[in-house]
Amino acid sequence: MFWFSKSKYCDYRQCPKMAWLKQHRAELIVKDDSVEARMEAGVRVGEFAKGLFGPYVDIFSESEKKFDLDQMLESTSKAINAGETVICEAAFSHEGLYCAVDILKKEGAGWAIYEVKSSSMHENDDQVERVYLSDIAYQKYVLEHCGINI
Repeated sequence: MFWFSKSKYCDYRQCPKMAWLKQHRAELIVKDDSVEARMEAGVRVGEFAKGLFGPYVDIFSESEKKFDLDQMLESTSKAINAGETVICEAAFSHEGLYCAVDILKKEGAGWAIYEVKSSSMHENDDQVERVYLSDIAYQKYVLEHCGINI
C-alpha cells in the first residue's frame, strides 16, 4: 500500500518543488555531511526526550532496514488497548495517510501529542512556525480520524 506520510505532507507545505523532487528524482538530492550530522543530532534529542515522560513503550519497528509500518500500527493498537500511558513512535493510518507520533501521552480523557524537534527557531520566524503547525495538524487529523481523542 502507498502511504502518504507526515513528512511528505510537510515537505509539500514547505516547498512543493522539494516534495516533487523527493518523490520523483530523489537521486538528484545532494546531502552534505552537515545534513547527516543534523539527522544524528535529531535522533539523540529524540531519545533524550522519550525519557522525560517516565516509563514508556517504544513502537519503532525496523525490518530489513525498512520501517515495518504494519507492525508499528499493530503494536500501537496493542499498547493503547493494554492501557499504556506514554507511547513513543505511536503509528496511525487513515485512508492512506500515515504518521508516527514522537510521544503520545495519556492525559485525562484523551491524549496529548508531543512533537520533538532538535532545531532552534528564531523568534517571529513565520515559515518555521507554519511547518511545525502543519506537522502537528496532520498528526491531529490522522489520529482523530482513527478515533483518538486529542
